Amino acid sequence: MSFKEASKFTTMCEVAVIANEQISPNFRRITVAGEELAQLPRHGFDHWFRLFLPQESGETNFDLPKKLGLIGYVKFMRMNSATRPYLRNYTVAEFRPDQRELDIDFVLHGDHGPASRWAQRAGAGDTVMLVDQGRGFDPDPGAAQYLLAGDETVLPAIAGILRDRVAPGRSRGCFVIAVLVSNIGRVPY
Repeated sequence: MSFKEASKFTTMCEVAVIANEQISPNFRRITVAGEELAQLPRHGFDHWFRLFLPQESGETNFDLPKKLGLIGYVKFMRMNSATRPYLRNYTVAEFRPDQRELDIDFVLHGDHGPASRWAQRAGAGDTVMLVDQGRGFDPDPGAAQYLLAGDETVLPAIAGILRDRVAPGRSRGCFVIAVLVSNIGRVPY
């Protein structure tokens, strides 16, 4: 499985915020829940999804394409921009399918960007949509080492890869992680 297969996934879930927690000076963890999460497969590693956030200034149209391949994305972009939800990509921080709960970690950029603003003010009951996109990390069973690098926004993906790579029954290797940060404070991982 890899990024190139992302457009094959069609699991769309409407979920509601049940918790919003500051986990470090620059990170917020939003927990969402909903019965539709029962359909969401557990891909592990850097399981990612597209998150549709409400418009900040009024009504949001969550009547979204059922699939986000090229045609679905074009349909999404042709929606009225005044009511089209914001679209961002996120990695599953933690998934509890039995409880129908999913944690999403947001890097806060102050008032810069709709996702950062939404994460700072999201409250219980606020609704968002997500669509499953699989995973990007496709481990090579013969590799002894991996280099995982990125800025602070990649920390949930790196944490998921490490969690699932060193799980019992998986091969072990040497992970070297370089994370570029600027004024991030304490890193929550």
